Amino acid sequence: MKPSIVNKAQLSTVTSKLPMFKSMNMLDRDQVLKHARIWIAQPEETIIEMGVEEHFLYVLLAGKATVHLEEEGLSVADITPGDLFGEMGFILNVPRNTWVIAQDTCILLQIDHQVMGKLTAPIREKIKDHIIEKLAKSLTNANENLKLSGE
Repeated sequence: MKPSIVNKAQLSTVTSKLPMFKSMNMLDRDQVLKHARIWIAQPEETIIEMGVEEHFLYVLLAGKATVHLEEEGLSVADITPGDLFGEMGFILNVPRNTWVIAQDTCILLQIDHQVMGKLTAPIREKIKDHIIEKLAKSLTNANENLKLSGE
């Protein structure tokens, strides 16, 4: 992925419509955009490589990406604008456990611990709340799948 030259005013408008940013005012969103890295991934470009140790959290701002358990394997999930991903590597500092591949040109927001440290506590809390909500939904889905497989 390469750093992008993207109009931050346009990104502020785009992010206002995405779930993680809905609870933030314009100044909060602008702070996140000021400190986070904006990346553009081209179609078929690897965004996350399984086994690599990197500690970034991503938010897909535009485009579409897919999650794979093998580099050339079938897609197991779609990532669409507003989706947050990479949270396990970000939180646990563990190697990546999937591949994420851009299907379209993707604009991504990349957040690491250094970026989080530059944000105010209320903004960090909103981001953490969104991560917790995503993890709770994932756990609920996993539990439902276990129940269905046991029936």
